[in-house]
Amino acid sequence: MTKRHRTPLLERSSHDVLGGARSWAEVVSGFRDVRLADDEFVHVVALGSTAPVADVLNEQAATGLKKLTDHDSLVLYAYRRRFGRRLQHEVSGEFLSVECDQAPVALFVYVGRQKFVRFGLDMLLDRMYPRVARPFLAQQELHGLLRSLQRTVQPDALRIQEYTAKGRLRTPARRRFESVRDWTDIDPDAAFREAAERNVWFRSVRFEVVGGKEPGRWTGACGRLSKYGHVTINGALELVDLAIIPSLVRITAESLRLFSNRERVGTPAHEPKPLEVVYEAPLLRRPEDLKRLRDGLTRFPHGSCTVLHANPYFHAALVDNRDFSAVDIWVLSESSILIVPQLHASPAALKRLVNHIFENFGEGRISEPQEA
Repeated sequence: MTKRHRTPLLERSSHDVLGGARSWAEVVSGFRDVRLADDEFVHVVALGSTAPVADVLNEQAATGLKKLTDHDSLVLYAYRRRFGRRLQHEVSGEFLSVECDQAPVALFVYVGRQKFVRFGLDMLLDRMYPRVARPFLAQQELHGLLRSLQRTVQPDALRIQEYTAKGRLRTPARRRFESVRDWTDIDPDAAFREAAERNVWFRSVRFEVVGGKEPGRWTGACGRLSKYGHVTINGALELVDLAIIPSLVRITAESLRLFSNRERVGTPAHEPKPLEVVYEAPLLRRPEDLKRLRDGLTRFPHGSCTVLHANPYFHAALVDNRDFSAVDIWVLSESSILIVPQLHASPAALKRLVNHIFENFGEGRISEPQEA
């Protein structure tokens, strides 16, 4: 049963908790005594890294980044960023870097308003590419995390109040997808069932915990979960730690391991170690399906795609212009896409490519290819 939001016995600040904790358990328990403003949230961002995140941050020498405290696996930073050309803007805040026991995964924890995450922390993470890769939760994984949260809050009920999503247009148009933002008040299973019927997949969902036996009674717990491994909560960090963080860390670790050690420069005799995106339905049967895949690949951000063959089979060469990772992409069946890393192919670049395919063509299952 979820503990009710209560008035803190001690008035501690988030800085006291983040700077004084020696373990993740102390961070979680410390927020019992922190009172947040109405527009403040605890933000937890999961990320996978090919090296300890503290080392990657030290390599950045980023302007405005300063280490405040260092307690082994917990390091508190202050970060200030100025941006804008004609009109200068500035964001600043403190965040805690937490190295998880299940390496190579870390959590960034920040307390405050969304603006610092959007214009500060996200930009810092972007600078750490390709050493750091954020997770990408498929629709099924996102549903699973919300189901876990729903079980944890029982006998209270979890309600989806708002979502942002991407939907495939059913009528022929130059633009294949549309962005969707909607407000609702339904349980998670109904929300995901409705999304499947509408050909929509969620980017983020905002949830609230309400009284199950007393309909309409609000318990005080609310937050948002993003498919990019970002969860926010209005102070009830224990709830997130019980229901979401363990699975989110596991998914991030498994994903990074799957994409690691695939560049041919590191394999015996430079043998390829391909990956396969598999679909349950034959989504690549028709020429127009291959055209839709081609159009999606040519829109790969910060990359270049050369289509070498389009029909009857598909073959393209794609380069990530940010770190010069390269892959060949083949379609040799109606229900799978083969991704063949070349001499240099970082885990972050491979992950970013698969995320792009999922968002701009269709979500599938990523795995080792099955030998014929």
